[in-house]
Amino acid sequence: MVQRFIFALQIGAILFLGPAALAADPPEPATVRIGALPVYAGPSVTSGIVKFLRKEEAVEVQSEFFNREGKWCAIAEPSRKTPLGFVNCEALLFSRPRRQTPPPREETRIPSPPKPAWPLARHIPPEPRRERDSPHSFAEFLQALWKEDLARVENMIKEGIDPNAKTSLGNRPLVIAAKKRNAALLEILIASGAKVDAPDRNGLTALMAAASMGLTQNVRVLISAGANVNARDEKRATPLIWAAISGHPQVVEVLLAHGADGRIKNKDGLTALVLSKRITAGHKKSLAEAEEANRKEDLPELRKTLERHEAVLRLLSESEGG
Repeated sequence: MVQRFIFALQIGAILFLGPAALAADPPEPATVRIGALPVYAGPSVTSGIVKFLRKEEAVEVQSEFFNREGKWCAIAEPSRKTPLGFVNCEALLFSRPRRQTPPPREETRIPSPPKPAWPLARHIPPEPRRERDSPHSFAEFLQALWKEDLARVENMIKEGIDPNAKTSLGNRPLVIAAKKRNAALLEILIASGAKVDAPDRNGLTALMAAASMGLTQNVRVLISAGANVNARDEKRATPLIWAAISGHPQVVEVLLAHGADGRIKNKDGLTALVLSKRITAGHKKSLAEAEEANRKEDLPELRKTLERHEAVLRLLSESEGG
């Protein structure tokens, strides 16, 4: 939350102060050198893709810096100077010879720390890990993962990328892959040594992520690899609770068949069954209100959602013997 708040302040500074809010150095013209370059909302591939830039499209680099995912460039439109977001600097072709990124400044002689620029201009050295010996950056690996480029993902791991490394926001490659409709990604990561129950910063495991998305095949692959069906996140929610509140009966059925304990309570003292009852009742009320108001365009989706949650409720009730 703190990172998001800081990022919001940074965006506000750009909108109200303009280019002066960025690094003091003048913008550097550059063009995109790859076919489709994703622009992210923040300096991490987990921050969300804002848009894609095409090859040879022009941008201005306002500043650049390092984090655990590699070297990032804050870019803007060259015409209107409108900030676009963040890209992998290695995907840009600069119009003039590059200036060298300065090393961290010595601050021991300064009585008070300098005012931070946006983004941070100082070099932040990455933590030691396997990809330091790899010809690829962790950011490139995560982009390949998002694009579901199986061959590239596998090759990068063989060349030194650590499949258990965390992103700057505390996410993990296996958790990211668990949300994709491509079980082969999971199989590659697990076969390459990814820890199947390693949580992200919120305690979310890959099995919880797959369960919340309703990806039954991913759930099966993870369970076969030894995933803990009763693991708990920071709110003490289990994969079964995630599947129940998201309304995925097929996932609920698989989890129950592999020993998921429906008696486990979250931090609010609620089991998957109790949560399912409340959510189902809420959807029934929403459908009744839509029918009474004659909102015909909403009825198909509301009925479909209610049907899924009713199926979940039946499965959980049967498992409890009620």
